[in-house]
Amino acid sequence: MSLSYYTAMSQPNNKSPHHPHDKFFKAVFKQPEHVQEILEAVAPEALLQSLRLETLNPSDASFVDEQLAEHFADIVLQCQTTDGDIPATLTMLMEHKSYVPVYAPLQLMRYQVNVWTEQARQPKPQPTPVIIVLFYHGDEDWPKKSWSEYLRPRHEAFEPYTPQVGYILVDLSGLSDERIMQFRSGFLKTALLLMKHRKEREFLLDNLVLIFNFVEAEDVPESVRIEQLKLALRYLRSLRSIRPEEVKTKLQSLMTFNQVWDVLAEERAEGYEEGREEGMEKGMEKGMEKGAREVIASLIRHLPDANDETIANLSSKPAEYVAQVRWEMNADTD
Repeated sequence: MSLSYYTAMSQPNNKSPHHPHDKFFKAVFKQPEHVQEILEAVAPEALLQSLRLETLNPSDASFVDEQLAEHFADIVLQCQTTDGDIPATLTMLMEHKSYVPVYAPLQLMRYQVNVWTEQARQPKPQPTPVIIVLFYHGDEDWPKKSWSEYLRPRHEAFEPYTPQVGYILVDLSGLSDERIMQFRSGFLKTALLLMKHRKEREFLLDNLVLIFNFVEAEDVPESVRIEQLKLALRYLRSLRSIRPEEVKTKLQSLMTFNQVWDVLAEERAEGYEEGREEGMEKGMEKGMEKGAREVIASLIRHLPDANDETIANLSSKPAEYVAQVRWEMNADTD
């Protein structure tokens, strides 16, 4: 199965990523060698023995539909297996909300079904295994539970009729800095450390030179090094954890930093008006989302016997979204 098949089977997701984290995530893991390093670090040995990781090949396909886009950004890759020409579909899925979904396995199941549904529509259908690598860098603990653990009643007699929805969890908070610094790619080290410590101002100020030196010292063509520095600096700038003048003071000793910094300064000047308009749009979207949540909360309070599907139909919002609002309301009253 060729890469062109994956490109044809799904229209690329033309929506721009929801957050700077998404953009940076895509920039990092569109590079197959970075996906390979992550898999080698966290995937079960049996899976690694079944995949030919050197054949990882990204596509422009996306299986994040409108409902899933509330939570996830994806990168779809094809990987050959040890069973000859039989491929597997591997997805790097990033959770970009500030909270953990109530029913995460249900959303992951929906994603897998999206892939298989599209594969089944092809002239020569060939459904493939769908391996989800869920990348999470939120503050809450991610409860890695199977779908059956959410169901009541629970009994082993029901297990054959319940999908397991297995996935590989990469919880960035669980990766130690020492383990991150053992990765081969300098850019991957820089990216993971920035994403992990994005809210820790003092850590960034104390370690910025070390973090960026992984890119600076990597044995790659200068054009590649400059592009990697641009990506990392754009992400750092979007965090607003430290001020631009502090970044410049800390990093001006790096050989290629000043060259890259000047280019970014020009980008900032040219993109001011565009960014201002985008900020206004995001502000409107945030206001609309707040209004929708208030409507759902009001419906839940006034219709205590209505289930999530009924509230979803009344509010024109996904049932998963209603469940999240209900869960947060219950948490506030505990």
